[in-house]
Amino acid sequence: MISLGSTLNPAREAGVVYTKPWMVGLVLDLAGYLPEKRLTELVALHDRGRGR
Repeated sequence: MISLGSTLNPAREAGVVYTKPWMVGLVLDLAGYLPEKRLTELVALHDRGRGR
């Protein structure tokens, strides 16, 4: 039998991951973002499970 302890790598600090500008632009385009809109007033996710 294999124990999980022998298969897991030791924890290490994670580095910083930056999103490429072209990817940010693509996601914003797909989401329908326009520069005139205030990001603080937009809803990013909709809770479709609410009320069930």
